[in-house]
Amino acid sequence: MVITIPNNNIIVTEDGKRYKKADVGKELAGYILGSAVSTTVTNSVVKVFSKPFNNVLNGKSKAPLNDEFVNVIDTVLQSTGLDKKGIIVSNISNKKESIFQAGLEIIRALPKSINKACDNIPLLKTKIYNSILGTVFSISEGHNAMFSNRTNKIYVNKDKMSYAVFHEMGHAIIDRNKAGKALGKISKPSKLISALAVASVFFTRKKVNGERPKNKIDKAVTFIRDNAGKIALMAFIPELLNEGSASLLASKITKPFLSKANHTAMNKFNSKAFLTYIGTAIGTSAGIYLAKRVVDAISAPKEIKNKPVK
Repeated sequence: MVITIPNNNIIVTEDGKRYKKADVGKELAGYILGSAVSTTVTNSVVKVFSKPFNNVLNGKSKAPLNDEFVNVIDTVLQSTGLDKKGIIVSNISNKKESIFQAGLEIIRALPKSINKACDNIPLLKTKIYNSILGTVFSISEGHNAMFSNRTNKIYVNKDKMSYAVFHEMGHAIIDRNKAGKALGKISKPSKLISALAVASVFFTRKKVNGERPKNKIDKAVTFIRDNAGKIALMAFIPELLNEGSASLLASKITKPFLSKANHTAMNKFNSKAFLTYIGTAIGTSAGIYLAKRVVDAISAPKEIKNKPVK
């Protein structure tokens, strides 16, 4: 139990110890430095893990031979039965018309709730629309590919990155089975929990020794804050399972139709892409953990020595 005395900046625990809360200046300093540490650590780790994949995109490492994969796209699509389920591979060239057509198609397919929110909040609309167009542009440049279960299409630039189609076919297969749908449902709340872990570090304070949570909500927030790094890492597990499974399926469905060399090249490329997800998970977790250490070092309540309660 915590006894609160009239001075709201002082905490008195049941064993008589007194702690002074940090002032606004220290809280702000903790927020700024903690954020800087989190961003720096996360970006540094992601950069290391993403280097093999980025080297392929930048031409520093050898990419799979694109033309070898274009010829088997339709065959593999038919062999999986995805074509009968309405899945189409849509080619996005680097022409403006192609980019905006695909972007508009994806935007129109957004859930009604999101479109309604966008209509009411112009800033949100700009952010979401720019994000979609940014992704489509990246696809047109041959730096990305995407499966949308809203449009039932796999978007890719066949002239530059046809070997990425099969990983997206893996996502389409996952999306069409019960386990995959369950995984998708789990991933949404897990991202929310991850966001709560970040928020708990920056917007709540460290409990002092002997200080108990005030209620169930406070207890839950305290648990999340105390384990923020671990929780952030665990929140990535559904996404890692999804991406890893898609790559394994890509390897399975293409094996009968690709030469050994091309099949190996595609698997290596997908492995390098998967490393970026691992890096993001580890980087985010490490960043939050170290940010918490910094925030607590600067703005955690400090014990008041030799001043007994009267």
